Amino acid sequence: MAEDSLLVARPGIVGQQLTFTGIAGGSARRPRVEIQIAQSDGSWARIARTRAHSSGAFKATWRPTQSGRFSVRAIPAGSAGAQEAATATVSVLRRTVATWYDQAGSTTACGVELDKATLGVAHKSLPCGTELEFAFRGRSVTAPVIDRGPYAKGVSYDLTIAAAEKIGFVSTGRGTVGVLPVATPLSAPAPAPGIAAGHRR
Repeated sequence: MAEDSLLVARPGIVGQQLTFTGIAGGSARRPRVEIQIAQSDGSWARIARTRAHSSGAFKATWRPTQSGRFSVRAIPAGSAGAQEAATATVSVLRRTVATWYDQAGSTTACGVELDKATLGVAHKSLPCGTELEFAFRGRSVTAPVIDRGPYAKGVSYDLTIAAAEKIGFVSTGRGTVGVLPVATPLSAPAPAPGIAAGHRR
């Protein structure tokens, strides 16, 4: 990867727009940049395309259709290909409904003493200590399962107030967030029909 190349992939949620930012390497002025995702057959498929600013900075968006962790890269048009590609791992979280709670001073079902700074989440059945990544409006937080619940209809997770604050969810109270187990390994989607080596046929 060129020293001045950079790709930053913010976590996203299935079906919602995800943003890539970065710096395009190479000497071309305002190059077109392709964002590509690694495929299960070892090829790369284009998922976004944009034009960089004269400074080399670029921004591109993608609307993912499946959750997981994926290898992505940014290649400036006219570059030497993989040699100048900036790479990153992007987390795509599945949609779920969550709430938050504040019971500072109490002890959870997993034996954790809660205070205002405790990062954690309640779930009905996941083992205590399971690490989960949550995302909301481009912000993310990692929190372990420390309690049982929630028991409100249609709600799957109950974040502590500290975890909710990390992703700006407190004012929402109840809503759709993204969730993905931290232990989720890298995966690669199967090549889509008509797409090969990062280019549409």
